[in-house]
Amino acid sequence: MIYFINDFLVTIAIINILSARVATKVQIVFTASKITAISIMIGIGVYNMVRGEFGALSGGFDKSDAGVGVIATSFYSGLWVNENKFYS
Repeated sequence: MIYFINDFLVTIAIINILSARVATKVQIVFTASKITAISIMIGIGVYNMVRGEFGALSGGFDKSDAGVGVIATSFYSGLWVNENKFYS
């Protein structure tokens, strides 16, 4: 799997080096593919919710604590999510 990713990245780098026009078209295709995939996932989720199938969402917040301190701590922890440190 790692070799496939490396080969893929090298191929994209070579395309970028050789032709900016081709690189732009490749990026447009990848962007359209991502938007299509996300739209399909959202559509399937909305379809299932309309049918009444909520899965894990039905009881997701039953045992949650909505205190002011807990909410403040969650926002503070979210500020440092990319720092590779644990604040809790």
